[in-house]
Parts: sequence; structure tokens; C-alpha cells
Amino acid sequence: MLNQAESLLQGAGPDLYRVNAFRLVQLPVSASQPRHHAPPRKITMLAKLGGTVDQIRGPLALVPPPNLDMVRAATLRLRDPEVRLLDEFFWFWPEHLAGDSPDPALADLQRGDVAAARKHWQAASPANVVAQHNLAVLAHLMALDLECRALGAGRALDSLLCRMRDQAWADAWKCWQAVLEIQEFWDRFRARIRELSEPQLPEALADEFRRGLPVTLLAINANLAVQWAERRLPPEADRHRGLLRSSGQDAIDADEALRRALRPVRERIKTLCETAVTAGTHDNWQTAVDLFKGVSGLPARDVDRDNLLEDAGPALYRICWFCQKRASEPGSATAVSLYGRVTRTRKGNGESVHWDRQFIEVPRCWQCSQAHESWDLHKALGTIPIGTRPESDKTAFPFVAKYLADGWGMGQAPEGM
Repeated sequence: MLNQAESLLQGAGPDLYRVNAFRLVQLPVSASQPRHHAPPRKITMLAKLGGTVDQIRGPLALVPPPNLDMVRAATLRLRDPEVRLLDEFFWFWPEHLAGDSPDPALADLQRGDVAAARKHWQAASPANVVAQHNLAVLAHLMALDLECRALGAGRALDSLLCRMRDQAWADAWKCWQAVLEIQEFWDRFRARIRELSEPQLPEALADEFRRGLPVTLLAINANLAVQWAERRLPPEADRHRGLLRSSGQDAIDADEALRRALRPVRERIKTLCETAVTAGTHDNWQTAVDLFKGVSGLPARDVDRDNLLEDAGPALYRICWFCQKRASEPGSATAVSLYGRVTRTRKGNGESVHWDRQFIEVPRCWQCSQAHESWDLHKALGTIPIGTRPESDKTAFPFVAKYLADGWGMGQAPEGM
């Protein structure tokens, strides 16, 4: 069962900074609670008149600017003590808790001078835990803003923006790792929770946040990997898998993050298969197969790959593997024999050999079956149906490929048996 912090942190996705209430309504995290009962008057009036609040400027304001509904949603977030704490954690902190002393870095941000704010935090003493936190938030925000831009366009960024994004990711992971390791930062966070004095926010939340933060951060990259995989852009999905590996976090946490990110996709695949059975719709089978093909390369662990394959199995057997568009027909399937788990036991002057067998029928439609029967002739005449792959591609069928990857061999018996 998830603890309070884990439940709260699960709400942190790739849009983490685009729904952050402090960013949307342009309030500092030190703003007093009574100010959160309604959007700032100027923002509300501008939004009513023009539909956006683009006249408002502040620290890293959203582009495009938020509309009134987004501002209202932000004020609701600020009224919820738990969600407010999440948004506060992922926003810029003043150097002093009291907030009465002027903060030069936040003043730079308010003027839109991000470079000056960054320079101020970079020059701070290593003992300045707020500077490390704010550098982490700044780099993370910039990386995710660029990711959201690419997702919105449905394509990779140009080379200059790619370099900016990659540097931002490197800086974000480095700074978040520092934050995780600095006990003084978590003492400061605990003090902030105590200062808020909300019954829903026990001081133990600080320790829970610290334990849950690595998986939360990794889950954002895992979620982006899944989104790009679903859009059939493997290089972008692989880039985020690489970020998971290079994050410096525990590989077990990275696996858990991917598992969480894939859970909704697995549920969609299972639902598509179930509805396809009851409604008899070919489109649902096809959609399930397409989803599976998009994300099948993401899981790092065998058990996660096997679970995903099991979910998609009903759909994979309903679609012809060789054209991947027509419905399969049982009488047209092509067979693959496999052997594995070979054991050899010495007996007298000889040996006894035992092995297991598997027999897999690779789904195929009638048209592809006919093409395979006279493949060489069709190839010579140039009459192979468009999109039909050779019968030899049966070894790539996921259920066959799984056995081959586990060391099984093609055929009914080991060589020489």
C-alpha cells in the first residue's frame, strides 16, 4: 500500500511544471495562505477579457500562457495542503524561510533574468541547500519544457534545442542527486512542513518524500519513453531509456519506474483484447498489436517483457504476422518447432540426452500463405503482395523470438539427435 508521499508524488508527470500552481498564478512559495482563495485580481480580469493571461510576466511564465480554467485549477491546487506542498517542493525556494529578506536570485527570476539567477545559485556555498534545490528545479523545468514542445510538435527538436535539452537533463540529474544526499536540505523541508502547520501534513512526510523522490523523477522519463514509443519514434524512446540508465539512480528504481509507466498501456491492451472478443472487431486487435509493437522494447526485465507479451498474446494471434494487417486464419498458420533445456547424462561408455520441445503456430492469413507457397516464383515475377514478408520472418514472431533469446534452438531435436 502506498504511503502518503508516494500517493502524492505519483501525480508528478511530464507536465509537472506546466500545472504547477505557483508558476501559473505567479506567486512565490512563501505567499500566505489567505491569498489562495481566488486568483490574483489582475490575472482574473485579463483572463476574462482575452481568454489568456499573456500580459502577466513572471518567473519562467508558460508559453502559450494559461487560460482562465488553468488559473482556476491552479488556485484549487493551492487550497489543497498536500498538493500545495508538492507544487512548492517543485518550485523555487527563498533563501530564508521567513521570506522577509530580499532574495536576489528570485528577484532576478522575477525580472526574467534566468541566467543571473542561475549564476547566483551556482556561486553559492555548497552548504546553501536552497541553491542546490533551485538549480535542480530550474534544469528540470527547462528540460521538461523542451520535451513538452517536442511532444506537442510530434517530432524531435532541432540540433540546437537538443543540445540545450540534453545539458538540462544532465544538470537536473546531477543537482537532484545532490539534493537527495544533503541531510540539511531535508531538515529544511521538515521545518517548512512544520511552519505550514497543516493537520494533513505530518513532519514524517519529509522522510517519505526523500525515499519516494528517486522513483518519481525516474517515472517522468519512463513516462516520456512510453509516450514516444506509442508514437512509434524509437530514437526518442531509447533516449529516455538512456536517461534512466545514466541518471545515477538505482537500476531497481528505474525498472519500477518503467513498470509503472507501462501499466496504463498494459491495461489498454487487455481492454482492447477483451472488447475485440465480445464485439468481434478487427480494429481492436490491430490497435492492441500496434500498441504492443510500440512499447515492447522498453522493459528491461524478462518478467516485465513476458507480462507485456502475455497481455498482447490474444491480439498477436489474431493478426497475420507477415502482412500485419489482415486477420489470421487457423488453417494458414505456419509452424515452428523448437528444442531447449538440453541435459546430457553419462551412461557407461555413452550418454543419455534429454530435451524439451515447443511447437508454435505463427499466425498467417490466406493471402500470405499462398504467396509463401510460391515465393521464389512471385519474387522472380515481382508479384509479391505489397507488405508481405518472407516466411523466414516467422523467427521474429514474439513468442518464437522469446524462446530463441532464451537459448532454444530451431528444430525438433539438437543436432545429431
